[in-house]
Amino acid sequence: MFLTTGQATASRSVIDFVRQVGGVDVVSGRKPGRSCGVYTGPRRGFSRASLTTSAGCGGDRSSRSCGSWLVLLLRGQGVTAPPTPGRAAARTVAQAGGRGSSYVEGRREVGSCEWRSGSDERQHVRVTSTVITLADGRRLSWHEFGDPDGSPVVYTAGTPVSGLGGACYDQPARAAGLRWICPDKPGYGASDFHRHRSLASWGDDLAILVAHLRLDRFALAGESGGAPFTLAAAHRFADRVNVIALIAAGGPMGRAERAGMMASARVLNWLARNAPALNTFRIAAMRRSLASPQRRRRLLDREMAATPDAAHADALRIELEAVADALRQGSRAAVQELALIKRPWTFPLSEVSTPVHLWHGARDRNAPIAYAHQLARQLPDATLHVSDTLGHDVGLHRRDEVMSVLAAGMK
Repeated sequence: MFLTTGQATASRSVIDFVRQVGGVDVVSGRKPGRSCGVYTGPRRGFSRASLTTSAGCGGDRSSRSCGSWLVLLLRGQGVTAPPTPGRAAARTVAQAGGRGSSYVEGRREVGSCEWRSGSDERQHVRVTSTVITLADGRRLSWHEFGDPDGSPVVYTAGTPVSGLGGACYDQPARAAGLRWICPDKPGYGASDFHRHRSLASWGDDLAILVAHLRLDRFALAGESGGAPFTLAAAHRFADRVNVIALIAAGGPMGRAERAGMMASARVLNWLARNAPALNTFRIAAMRRSLASPQRRRRLLDREMAATPDAAHADALRIELEAVADALRQGSRAAVQELALIKRPWTFPLSEVSTPVHLWHGARDRNAPIAYAHQLARQLPDATLHVSDTLGHDVGLHRRDEVMSVLAAGMK
């Protein structure tokens, strides 16, 4: 979704949690060490933290602003993971498209935290993240949510959101019997930046990941700015994907598709297509907005005062957590990603033969509904689910339905 700089803030407890699970100080921007993947704290895991959040997914802020000019494309985030005990190192041989055999090393870090939902109900969850080394030496990290023994779904979060964002689907995925696998895209979280990244290269990275996880068949899901990468991966894997879910999908839009888009989103899109480097200033401003504890707390309190719905407030906290994790290495990955998804894609949608289900809000002012209709027309086997009363927050309100369709497609 789109948030203003004022909305891109988080409470001290949220940022402290990101520091603990991410192994990086968001305020200073220090990068994680290379040896321990996502969690670079003590090897026994990370300490318990009091986190005010719950599993939820983004809200739509298209109708109001906190007085800031900065608007960025974001999606949801969270903190839970499958309860896999202990920590293990693994070594496997995987095939990556066009790269030949590659040794892939994996390390799993498991920790626990205590968090409090909007209803003040305490819950104890385990957080698990893993990192592997790809053929070119880059690290790829991911997080798992939902049912650890369920049918696998690889979820690509939006822009700029790390794989932690998949936690907003943890509870519905668990109920539907789905294993929700959420990788950090290059340059987000603990995944290394990829200078020569493309939409197609995301499929190559996922080829290593699914081989490491020994997945034969699986589903794909992508939200907002993650949708183009999901479709590129579907094109890459062809017959191995059972079903695809796209939520509030974004992408390159013509004049007709941009009708109804908010002005700030139009600027972001224009810069991504024509002068992507200029988006650096916008994204760097968002990153800086997470660096002031006083400003974070003041503006988050303002948002909470304006949003009495506890579920919506919890979802905002989760989003902010994800954005902080995505931007902890800097702004260049987000700038690069915007340019990739807003310019013409390098693969034909007519060759994506897997069934695709699209969920979109008719009131979406970040990715207008006209774009969803155009995307559905170009895909050979597409079903568009339109919510007349929702905007870019359609994932929050339709997540149970999304899980149900994915689970049915995996049977």
